[in-house]
Amino acid sequence: MIEVEIKLPLRRQEKTEETGRIAEVLCSMGFRKAARFRQRDTYFDNEAGEIRGGGKALRIRETEDLMKGIVTAELNFKGPRMDQVSMTRQELETEVGQAETGRRILAALGFSPVLPEVVKERTEYRREEITAALDRVEGLGDFLELEIMADEETENGKVLQKLEELLGELGYQMGDTVTRSYLSMLQQGRRTE
Repeated sequence: MIEVEIKLPLRRQEKTEETGRIAEVLCSMGFRKAARFRQRDTYFDNEAGEIRGGGKALRIRETEDLMKGIVTAELNFKGPRMDQVSMTRQELETEVGQAETGRRILAALGFSPVLPEVVKERTEYRREEITAALDRVEGLGDFLELEIMADEETENGKVLQKLEELLGELGYQMGDTVTRSYLSMLQQGRRTE
């Protein structure tokens, strides 16, 4: 699958107010609140740094469903970005029984954790194939992620245009978005607060 995604740091004004405004607008556009999570992402790389150096990501994600009280874990791999304007990448993922066991397996295979861990609270809204996620990332602030999972790379342009139109309806434009991961921003000490 190809994850076509754009990431928007929310404006520097009152972020809680802006997050609430975006949630209201999404609901008025037919999006429905689907989930609330607390996620902890532990990224891994080999000793030579080839995974991150190649623009890829390998992580264990531990997710606590704040609506159901269930904790799950998954192993994720993300390929390098496919364009310069979005966060579009190949994404592969599978469930693992326990996050700590997954972390220990990767360590036993020679992968080391990349610090810091990324911890966030996420509220997801969905309409058809579009997921809108309002994230509060520890150490970074508030973000909106818009994403569609595409079957083929050839669909990227159409899908990205759909996300760009939605972004415009929310009062933003592509120039307001970022193409860096939360991990990269945390490592650079870049805060949006």
